[in-house]
Amino acid sequence: MHEPERIDGRDTFLNGALIGLAVPFLGYFLFTGLNTLLLKFDVFGGGGGFSLKFVCMLAVLANILPIQIFHRQHRDSASRGVMTVTMLLVFALVYYFRDQLLG
Repeated sequence: MHEPERIDGRDTFLNGALIGLAVPFLGYFLFTGLNTLLLKFDVFGGGGGFSLKFVCMLAVLANILPIQIFHRQHRDSASRGVMTVTMLLVFALVYYFRDQLLG
């Protein structure tokens, strides 16, 4: 039999978009802090650590976690919000680093 669709008040595009903004923001500071710790303990052997481009890429890729969580919980609208913000962030990063990526 077909199960009736569950109605969840938290399954909104706006909630997903807010999560999609918050996770990369927090991820950026997490990866920057990790980079600082690794530099402090000289893990890179005198190297310069992670580049800004790499840290930003990891921060945006952190959105894979909420997308996967929302997908498993069948929160399609929230998942769409996270994916939309993720795509906008990817386009923003490509534009910001266009000289390094395309030049």
